[in-house]
Amino acid sequence: MSLLRMTAGTKGKPFLTSLLCDIGAEFGASVHVDPDYGYVGYIEFPSGRRFFFKNTSFDINPQAASAIARDKDYCALLLKQFGHPVPDGVLLYAPRYTQQMKLKNESVASGLGFGERAIAFVGARGFPVFLKPNEGSEGRGVTKVDTIEELFGTLWTLFEQDDMVLLQVPLQGRDYRVVVLDGEVVSAYERVPFSVIGDGRSDIAALLADAVAGLRANKRGSKIRVEDPRIAAELKRQNLAMDSVVENGKTVRLLPNANLSAGGSSVDLTDRIDRFYQDVAAKVARDLGLTLAGIDIIADDICAPGGNYCILEVNSAPGLNNFAGSSKESEARTRELYRRLLKRMSEP
Repeated sequence: MSLLRMTAGTKGKPFLTSLLCDIGAEFGASVHVDPDYGYVGYIEFPSGRRFFFKNTSFDINPQAASAIARDKDYCALLLKQFGHPVPDGVLLYAPRYTQQMKLKNESVASGLGFGERAIAFVGARGFPVFLKPNEGSEGRGVTKVDTIEELFGTLWTLFEQDDMVLLQVPLQGRDYRVVVLDGEVVSAYERVPFSVIGDGRSDIAALLADAVAGLRANKRGSKIRVEDPRIAAELKRQNLAMDSVVENGKTVRLLPNANLSAGGSSVDLTDRIDRFYQDVAAKVARDLGLTLAGIDIIADDICAPGGNYCILEVNSAPGLNNFAGSSKESEARTRELYRRLLKRMSEP
């Protein structure tokens, strides 16, 4: 299979590929993509420089810096070293990983484990707590648990796919994503968890089905399952169930995390983020050696100076089309962001 050279205006391409072709033409660049999905390829500038991409991942960041950002535990360790506030957490290791490590280094393996670590952590900090894959993305597997039984049940489920799971305390505040390019904030938005709004007639199951259908109609929500046990657990925390009918206008939260790929919505704050938080996000990216980064911040209000905040995670391949507003407004902002990205790539 050979990669195809795409041109501006070619029909049938994914939105991202279309953007790259249209904006790349402004810089005299050619875009080459796989012919089946337009998901993987490279951008070649007149100078001969090439930048490879896979969906929203571009090779604009150093390899080691990107790898550290993907590892939530190591990333938090470095951020704390550099003076940034991070969530309190502990890394738990799947038994198969510990066994594999014994074959390589028995001394290191002796310090790994999960049961005693988890019990000691919740014994000191209490419930609820969050569990998440240490290298997961897009909110995959993020689960809030309230009891020791839920903790170990969820842990074993996550261990089926992941060797390392991070156990963290919950944070108080609103959830924000700030995207930094070359030390400058180019996008900022609040992330609101997947929710439904009551109408006084329909039960939550019907509202949920409608919400999922709406997301999929807009090419979102493919990762959301109505039967996801996290939804039932989140409803239980609110003393609700799938057959509950809530009053008209009442918002019901359905998932514990606010990732947009998990059905969350966004509020664009790019023009309103306070200079204090712009500097915070820029420093996080700089400290981790990242040219392009999505900084996840839990804070009281990033549109106001100062206040309490914590750096939840850092993404070295942030989505660049998560703007709120009308489709035209969102597309215009996305185009401008990609234009800045390609301008950065075109420069020596």
